[in-house]
Amino acid sequence: MPATRPTKAEHQRRVNEVVRLLCEGQCRASIVQFASETWGVVERTVDDYIREATATLRTLGEADVVEQRGLAIRRHEELYKLSRDAGPFSYSEARLNLAEISKLHGLYAPERKEVFGKDGGPLEARVTLVDAIRNELKGAAQTAGSNSGAEAGAGESPLELGTASDSEAVAAGQLAD
Repeated sequence: MPATRPTKAEHQRRVNEVVRLLCEGQCRASIVQFASETWGVVERTVDDYIREATATLRTLGEADVVEQRGLAIRRHEELYKLSRDAGPFSYSEARLNLAEISKLHGLYAPERKEVFGKDGGPLEARVTLVDAIRNELKGAAQTAGSNSGAEAGAGESPLELGTASDSEAVAAGQLAD
């Protein structure tokens, strides 16, 4: 006997269940097994549910940030009221909610973040030149040198003036090609 199609409400309930499973971190194989055992559907149908659930999650992720921030503030305000009214033992919880509300309103100064290199040492800066850009610069320097040969000096193009320090930097391992 062929399986009957679910109603729109049942279909949406199944998609919502798949959303929940995805949020729990379940892999596709686990979702397929769950759906086939629970709903008696084939793998292709489960893939459709997963596709719809992923689209639902994507839509939720693209929700208006201002709206979500407002909701978060309102939720923390409610938690603050509840914890404040609960008595003296929930003072720390009320304080944490108040701090979170202030953070969401942007009342704190930006946090300073320090970035370190390997093993806590300083960051290593590397400059990489693309050969195409280097060749283009050489061509421009040669064109400029032929137009103003006397200004560039004894046979040096403007690009060649900085070449020695670049070669030394490459030899020291500070520049990479």
